[in-house]
Amino acid sequence: LSPVCLGSLRRAANTVVWRDGNVHEIEARELVPGDLIKIKAGDKIAADIRIVNCSDMKVNNSSLTGESDSKKRAWVPSNREPLEAPNMAFSEPCV
Repeated sequence: LSPVCLGSLRRAANTVVWRDGNVHEIEARELVPGDLIKIKAGDKIAADIRIVNCSDMKVNNSSLTGESDSKKRAWVPSNREPLEAPNMAFSEPCV
């Protein structure tokens, strides 16, 4: 589960979101800060997110950084720059 951060919201496929205690399937453009979204392997990330819970998650940031290796992500807090922070994922990469 990941709260949506202020960042680029893309017109992508529908996203499963928990909002106000209810589960909804919405378009990515309808996401707002504070939504919790569910992503799984192979999904496009619908918005820039802060990871609050995950298990063995890796993302491919090659479109942002040019690096071809997937980067491990974790829910632990970090003071690193957003692109290097293990608790951040961005809208372009796939999980």
